[in-house]
Amino acid sequence: MICGAIRISHLLCALGLVLVLSGCGTTNSVAKSEGKGIRRTYRVGYETAWMATRGAIANNDLRVIKLDRKSGTILAKRGIGMTTFGEHVGVWVRYVGPDLTSVEVVGRHVGPPVLPGQNPQQPILDDISTMLDE
Repeated sequence: MICGAIRISHLLCALGLVLVLSGCGTTNSVAKSEGKGIRRTYRVGYETAWMATRGAIANNDLRVIKLDRKSGTILAKRGIGMTTFGEHVGVWVRYVGPDLTSVEVVGRHVGPPVLPGQNPQQPILDDISTMLDE
């Protein structure tokens, strides 16, 4: 009986830890991180880059938390997966000139990374490049 109670308490502690690490946090960690991410510049207009960025967010199974086309800001998150306890992502689409737009992506892991060296920014930027044939 005592052994069963100890197992249950261990299970509840482990479950609580998983919930804390699994994205219960907010995207505040990336919301003010513009200028600290990976940036690429594309030879397309703002609207085309914006649509490709939204597509890349969807392709990468991120849930949009805030979307503001006028300011060019997207905040998104991903929950627990096989390779992560979750991620918070900030994206900024900026007009540079006619047919020239930059996209910056900042990604932060929630909790410790499951696989070291993972970079949540790169797949998003790669998808944008693919969609824009760049």
